[in-house]
Amino acid sequence: MWPETVLWSRVQDLLESISRESTQELAATISHEGFDSDGARDRLERQLIFLTQHFLKRVPLWADQVEKRAETTFYRAVARLARTLAESDQRFLMEALHREG
Repeated sequence: MWPETVLWSRVQDLLESISRESTQELAATISHEGFDSDGARDRLERQLIFLTQHFLKRVPLWADQVEKRAETTFYRAVARLARTLAESDQRFLMEALHREG
């Protein structure tokens, strides 16, 4: 396996772990303090709407182009990282909102 493939696999594992931990932490905070404290649910819903309607419509297309045209592995990795973070954030928000739905 190429070193960059191994590195990318580790980055993806780390991001998924961070997402799971963040979701669990948010759920614990919400359970303790209540979801609507300071409009938390509203802010999360607005963030999910923006992410879905704007950011995720553009990032995958941009990332595809960068991955196809990049001459170095660094920029391909940056594109994959941007896509993975956006998708991870979307999953996190959906899970957080669904728990307290």
